[in-house]
Amino acid sequence: MVCPTSDLCVGGCNLAAVEEGPINIGGLQQFATEALQNMNIRQVRPPEAANLKGANAKIALLGAGPASLSCATFLGRLGYTNVTIFEKEEFVGGLSTSEIPQYRLPFSAVNFEVDLVKDLGVRFQHGRRLAKDDLTIERLRKDGYEAIFVGIGLPQPKSIGVFKGLGPQNGYYTSKDFLPAVAKGSKAGMCGCKRSELPSLSGTVLVLGAGDTAFDCATSALRCGARRVFVVFRKGFRNIRAVPEEVRTSP
Repeated sequence: MVCPTSDLCVGGCNLAAVEEGPINIGGLQQFATEALQNMNIRQVRPPEAANLKGANAKIALLGAGPASLSCATFLGRLGYTNVTIFEKEEFVGGLSTSEIPQYRLPFSAVNFEVDLVKDLGVRFQHGRRLAKDDLTIERLRKDGYEAIFVGIGLPQPKSIGVFKGLGPQNGYYTSKDFLPAVAKGSKAGMCGCKRSELPSLSGTVLVLGAGDTAFDCATSALRCGARRVFVVFRKGFRNIRAVPEEVRTSP
């Protein structure tokens, strides 16, 4: 749903030069995944995983985003049975949940992936973070964890000096402020907390940058009430880093 197939597999398809165009690989993958989801088939360990030596080794994964979910899946398939993911938020999925808008990646799709991980016996602990007053590598080692995977992502936005001291009260948002607020207001079931309201915008909005995050902010701004949205970037149109189909479909 969010993979840049136009730049990867579809972009390299040999049929791109013919009249019919390249094979819609991303669409076929999504169709196959949704069909499997509707069949409600649980994930199981391969039979050969039962022979793994040290399968009971305690393994800790910090953060419940895409990296840790993928890591936990491979560990479970290999046969490891004592895997725990520690997550500071009350929801799972990391940026897939909190920063990619609902219209691009529904929360139900993220939940499907998480359920597959749980099928392998992976446990989740919420409200736990990598910090001196909670989890540290030393404490995890003392608690018997033999391997620790750190997948906490980039929780802080890049700071630009000219915007120092500005915040939402001044009409200034970073993507780390804006997109999670949009997600909490639009993704039903994201967490046990009371569903929040969407950020309220009006007038003209400027989005600085031309990557996928910038276009997610731009389209979300329109959904939050902005009258007009401009995407502003330094280089020419050939240097837009966002996925082409997202640029074309932006209102």
